[in-house]
Amino acid sequence: MNDIFKEAFDRFVFFTKVLRRKDLYIKKDIKCNYLTYGKQGANWTFCPDTINEHSVVYSLGVGYDVAFELDLINNLDVTVHAFDPTPKSIDWVKKQNLPKQFVLHEYGVANFDGKIKFHPPENPEYISATVVDRPATRDAAYKVDVKSLATIMNELNHKQIDLIKINIEGAEYLVIEDLIAKNIKPGQILVEFHHRFEKIELSATKKAIKGLRELGYKTFFISKAGKEVSFIHKDLIDQVK
Repeated sequence: MNDIFKEAFDRFVFFTKVLRRKDLYIKKDIKCNYLTYGKQGANWTFCPDTINEHSVVYSLGVGYDVAFELDLINNLDVTVHAFDPTPKSIDWVKKQNLPKQFVLHEYGVANFDGKIKFHPPENPEYISATVVDRPATRDAAYKVDVKSLATIMNELNHKQIDLIKINIEGAEYLVIEDLIAKNIKPGQILVEFHHRFEKIELSATKKAIKGLRELGYKTFFISKAGKEVSFIHKDLIDQVK
């Protein structure tokens, strides 16, 4: 009963924020078969009908959690290309006993090739750095290497991305803007939007979703908190249940 009450309360809080224009309600466009992989509270939902052992899977943002990626590897026998330039994350991954199908690339993803400034979290026990300015940690900011999706695909000899997970603390807007501009169309896009950040407006998420829909994407899952959204391209809809 407590879990039911908490879920109802969380939904109430969310819709209250929507009404106050502090959060965004996102409509689900289509229904399809889906699976949810990863840890509770840090999981991702995708359509398995278009994913197999030959699929190209990218995971942008690792942190200290690769449960989703391991579920994909263990259940679908895919290779996951993970991207994270955060020193703490790189060190953590190297200490894990991960399968060879988990491939870490020690750089980030943006809309250009070069370096970008990362601002660490205020709590030193946390790991999630961001490209968004954090005044409290501005003096501790550092630069990391980033590449665009087009460059990465070319270097890895990938003609198509079948599934991409994007959890990069506000840099998702750069990546989405870039793939729209370059007409890159991953089969599925799983993204966490960060309009809850003080310096990111709701309009940024609205613009990103509008652009993806114009590129042919349909939403098929939105998390209860309204932050994580799963998209599938319209060209794949005939393949899903």
